[in-house]
Amino acid sequence: GQILLPHPSEEHPDHRRVTRGLLKALEGEWEGELLFYETERPLDPVNYYFDTSDVLEKQLNAMAAHQSQSQVQKKDYVEQLRLFSRLRGVAGGYEAAEAYLQYEWDGQYENFFAARPLISVIVRSDDLPFLHYSLSSLLFQRYDQFEVLVVWFGSERPDLEPFNQLDIRLLEGKASRSYNLNLGLDAARGEYIAFLDHDDVLYPGHFADLLSELQAQPTLDLVYGGYRLVGCRREGNQVYRQQVFEEINQVWSPQRLLLGNVIPIHSLLFRAGLFHGNRFDEALEAYEDWDMLARFAGSNKHFGHVDTLSCEYRIYSQKGDQNIDEI
Repeated sequence: GQILLPHPSEEHPDHRRVTRGLLKALEGEWEGELLFYETERPLDPVNYYFDTSDVLEKQLNAMAAHQSQSQVQKKDYVEQLRLFSRLRGVAGGYEAAEAYLQYEWDGQYENFFAARPLISVIVRSDDLPFLHYSLSSLLFQRYDQFEVLVVWFGSERPDLEPFNQLDIRLLEGKASRSYNLNLGLDAARGEYIAFLDHDDVLYPGHFADLLSELQAQPTLDLVYGGYRLVGCRREGNQVYRQQVFEEINQVWSPQRLLLGNVIPIHSLLFRAGLFHGNRFDEALEAYEDWDMLARFAGSNKHFGHVDTLSCEYRIYSQKGDQNIDEI
């Protein structure tokens, strides 16, 4: 069989999501020839050219029938298609052509997005309504090359179908905070590691901003952004944001880390190599993230700070009116 789908190097995140979602659905279920196609600009690599010389005028007429899209995007798609076809025709030895990345796939997991480093996001949860809020914040990330490892230790298996456009896997955890983090680390495939507990959320620029800093500063081992401390109230399956108590966005200080757990685990992005030989202490029932950060600081790992508010640390109360001392 043969399947055509958007090229992994496509700029538009919706195009990449289509490719990622389809490949995930087919993994282990189908094998055959994949043809990755281009849309708005030439992409690399390509290795197959299809002669469109005889049908180019029909293609241009079909594109002209969708002028409303050209007006909305303020682009001349007809002329773009004409130039695109001529360009690929020259490369392929035809008057006009389309270019594809042709790949014979065996149906096994493969990172087709290698040009974009993979982030592994480890999410601990035993509460489905909370989990839906945290996973929803992942749907809107500007940087979309990440996998989600949900370490579930609740009583009933969660329904993750609303999030099937994410590259998501479910791991069976247990009621141990550190064990669940280590389980996620063991299953992670990414070059970078992020964590997200089910009762917190990330802002859309979180991965993009932190990853840019790590890539721009090769000597850094981990980076973190600022966060909002937000008081929330839960009623049934609904969460209501009550008020923002504080915005915390402080530059790195090892002395401050010794005084308290001031950097929430979900505000950080780590290079995966940090965890080779470093495990969360499963003897601890709390503050396992603070313990890990203290060990990194004590072994002279390089911390970086990104001057942005990239997430929310949420605290919950049953009361309608809140102040931070009552929670």
